[in-house]
Amino acid sequence: MKVLTDELNQAAIEAKKSAPKREKTCYFERAKMKRDAARLAKKPRTAKDKAKSKDKDQGIE
Repeated sequence: MKVLTDELNQAAIEAKKSAPKREKTCYFERAKMKRDAARLAKKPRTAKDKAKSKDKDQGIE
């Protein structure tokens, strides 16, 4: 059973290596941007971030 499992795993690895690369579409990039935005929205703001925001509001960068 172990030998068979190892052979199947090896065959799967080879199949993955020889598979054609999938083309990234605009939907892929859009989904990635939405995930990143959601992750950043959940991230707690630090004092440094708050200061940057305040400076930006005042026109200072």
